[in-house]
Amino acid sequence: MTFEITVASVDDVQRMARWAADEGWNPGNTDAYAFHTTDPGAFLIGRLDGEPIASINVTRFGAGSASSAATSRGRRRAARVTASRSGTPA
Repeated sequence: MTFEITVASVDDVQRMARWAADEGWNPGNTDAYAFHTTDPGAFLIGRLDGEPIASINVTRFGAGSASSAATSRGRRRAARVTASRSGTPA
């Protein structure tokens, strides 16, 4: 078994948005695209033997803050954190 983490493609970002909705999040119809445009390298996808199974994004909003979210296929373990430059929750 091989696990790899890569920068997500646009198709992966769509998948990530579906996973988030499946986990009970309420992503806006275009939120993923806005975040992806803001910081394209922020979306990472984990694949096991080539199959997407997990994702995370940590989008930077300038030098002072970031927002993150993690999802996985078939799991309800999503978390969202927004932090300021000091590392404390915003």
